[in-house]
Amino acid sequence: MCRVMNDEAKEDPEDPEPLRVEVDYELLMNAHDALQTGLEYAKEVLLEHDASLGRSIRKNRMLAEQIETDIDGMEKVLKVLKG
Repeated sequence: MCRVMNDEAKEDPEDPEPLRVEVDYELLMNAHDALQTGLEYAKEVLLEHDASLGRSIRKNRMLAEQIETDIDGMEKVLKVLKG
């Protein structure tokens, strides 16, 4: 279960106040575990991609860079979740 804790859901990107939500601990841990598994998988996929296809062709380089961006995003979220 999730619920918004702020009085109103604010969509204004200029508003410095973060949106606060209440989340069941079990749901949060399941999300954490899924994200951790996805991160491990993405790292394996990147290694396999580089070993088999490399990055010499633009298409392969762009795919590898997208996987790296996804990995960075997952690592940042995991760091916040771990507190």
